[in-house]
Amino acid sequence: MSSPPVKELMDRWPALHMQSEVYAEFQRITNQNLPNTFYAELDRHTPRLMALFRQKASKTGKTADTLADIFKVHDTQELHDVHTRRTTVLHALPVYLREEVSGFFRTCVDDMDEPDLGDASVVLLTTVSDDATSPVHYHPVRVSVVLEGDVVVNLPTLADAFLVMFGLIYALHLSYPKGLTNMFEFTQKILLGLDDFKLSPKLQTLKNDLMFRFACGQHVGGGEAITYSRELLLALRPLAVSDNILHIPRSLRISSLQAAASGILSKKHRRKRGRRGGVQRRLRKYGLRDRRRLPALPTILLSNVQSIRNKMDELEAHSRCKRDFRETCLLAFTETWLGDADPNEDLHITGFGYPCPYGPVPL
Repeated sequence: MSSPPVKELMDRWPALHMQSEVYAEFQRITNQNLPNTFYAELDRHTPRLMALFRQKASKTGKTADTLADIFKVHDTQELHDVHTRRTTVLHALPVYLREEVSGFFRTCVDDMDEPDLGDASVVLLTTVSDDATSPVHYHPVRVSVVLEGDVVVNLPTLADAFLVMFGLIYALHLSYPKGLTNMFEFTQKILLGLDDFKLSPKLQTLKNDLMFRFACGQHVGGGEAITYSRELLLALRPLAVSDNILHIPRSLRISSLQAAASGILSKKHRRKRGRRGGVQRRLRKYGLRDRRRLPALPTILLSNVQSIRNKMDELEAHSRCKRDFRETCLLAFTETWLGDADPNEDLHITGFGYPCPYGPVPL
C-alpha cells in the first residue's frame, strides 16, 4: 500500500506548517525535546568538528577543495556567532562524509523566480539578496523547507530549517534522502541519541574521535568561543511543550567513558589468576569452614609460670575470656613454687577444677 503524497498530508494536518507544532509532534513520538537536545549537542561538538573539517581541508582532493571553499567564506565573516558556526558545520558535515549535497542545499536570488524544484523529495532552499554562487550564506533572506516540490515552511536560519525538516521526516514517516543518509543518521544517532546501537563505519569512526577527545578533556581550538544572545537563550526553551515535563539535556549527562576518564567510576578489584589453595579452601571443600564443626583434637597448654600464686587472677580471666585458653584440654605449669602449705582451694580455675597432686611433673 503506497503512502499518500506529502501535500495531501499537509492539507489534512495544517498545523505542521508551524515550527512549534513540529517540535511538539517530535516530542510526542520520541519523548525528547528536539531543539534543546539538538542545539546543545551540536554546539558541544562544534569545536572538534571544525577542527576535523579544517584538518581535512588542508589536504588535497575534491573533498578537501570543497571544505576549503566553505572555510574561506567562513573566515571572511566579521562576527563568528553561534549561527555562523552552526551554518558552517551543517554545510561541511555532508561534504566531510563524502555525500552528495548539490540537490539538497539549493540557492536562489530573492527578486528572481524560484528554481524549478521538480519532484525533489527533500530540499533546503536558501533565498539570498545577491551572490547566489557562494557555497555558504550566513545572512539569507529566508530558508525554505521543501518536501516533494512544495514549500512547507520558511525560516530565518539554516539550522532552524534543517531541524524542522528533520522533525517533519519523523512526523510524516518519510525516508532519509538517499545521498544524505550519513548526515541524517549522525543527527539521529549521535546528536539526539536515538537508536544509536548500530552505526555505519564512517559514523562510528567520527563518533569515536569526538567521544575520545571529549572524554580526555582535550580542548580543541577553532576560533572564538561560542556566544549566545539573550534572545537565543530564550528561544532554546521548550516550545509547545508543557512546563511540567522535566527535560535534562544530554550535554549535562555523563557517559561511562567520561566517568572512567575522570576517575569517577571505582576500579574493580582484579581477581588473582590461577588455582586457589590453602587451608581455607580445603576446609570449605569438606564443609569444615566453621570452626565449631572441626574435628575434636586434644590440646595441651604448657607454661613456665615461675610462681603461680600471684598469677591465679590472670589465669582465671583467661579461662573466662579467651576461647583458646578455655577450650584447652589440659593445663600444665612448671616452676609453680608451691609447697605443702598451699591449699588446693586457692588453685581452682573455672572449667578445670583443682590441680592434680604433686608428682614428678610439677603443676
